[in-house]
Amino acid sequence: MTYMNLNEVKKGTKLKLIIRKHYIGKKPEAMNLLDDEPLVFEANDGLFSICTDREGNQYNIPGWYKVEIIEEPLPDSE
Repeated sequence: MTYMNLNEVKKGTKLKLIIRKHYIGKKPEAMNLLDDEPLVFEANDGLFSICTDREGNQYNIPGWYKVEIIEEPLPDSE
């Protein structure tokens, strides 16, 4: 398993977010949607990274989030 920050990932990489399990206060409801959901990295947009799920829904996720790499893109896919 390879782990890295989301803003260091190459376009087309399949990944899973490593979501914190403990929060001060209540866990953000939006994060429930992304629990164990495989995502594809699309682009880095400053502080946030754009990822899509298998249905094509787009998410703006902070670039400093830790991710688990599921599958690297092919070298000629950029």
